[in-house]
Amino acid sequence: MEVYLKISFTVFLGGYTNMKQETMQKESQNSHVPQADIKFNATEISDKMKKQFLEVYNSGVNLFSVGKYKEAKNKFLDCMIYGFESDKCLKSIASCAQMLEEYEEAMNFYKVALMYNEAENIDCYQFVGICAVKSKLFEEAVESLEEFLSKVEDETENPERVKSAKMYLNIAKKKLEEKVED
Repeated sequence: MEVYLKISFTVFLGGYTNMKQETMQKESQNSHVPQADIKFNATEISDKMKKQFLEVYNSGVNLFSVGKYKEAKNKFLDCMIYGFESDKCLKSIASCAQMLEEYEEAMNFYKVALMYNEAENIDCYQFVGICAVKSKLFEEAVESLEEFLSKVEDETENPERVKSAKMYLNIAKKKLEEKVED
C-alpha cells in the first residue's frame, strides 16, 4: 500500500530574456499552483515523518519565493531522503538550477520529470529548449522546442509560453545557420 500526500505549492517556471539574474525578465507566467502527489516508498509513514517532509518541502518553496534559489534547491534535494518520487519536485529542482544559471543540470532534471509523466509535463520540453539555448546546445534546443510546440494543444491557453518557445526556437535555428556558414 502506498501513501500519498497532497500538497500545493507555488513554483516559478519560465524562460528568461537575459542571462544575468539581476535583470531577468519573466516571459511566461510568474507562477502557477500545481498539485503534487508525493509518493512515499513505504507502507507506513509516521506522522512525524510526514511533518518533517512537509517542513523541508515548504521551506524550499518559501526560499524559492524570496529568490534564495541555491538554498531552495538544496531543500528540494533533501526531500529525496524521504523516499518519494515526484515530477513536481524534480521540476522545482530544475527550476532552481535554471535560476542559478546551471542550465545543463536543469535540463537533466526537466528530462527526468518528463520521464515520470510526459503528459503532465509538456512544458518541460520548453524549459529544456531554453536551457539548451543558454548552454549553446542549439541542436538539442531546436529538437526540444519543436517537440514542445508540436504537443501544445491550444496555443491560446498560454500564448506567452508559446511566444517564448517560438522566440527561442528562432534563436537556436539562427545560431545553427551561423555555425554552418562558418
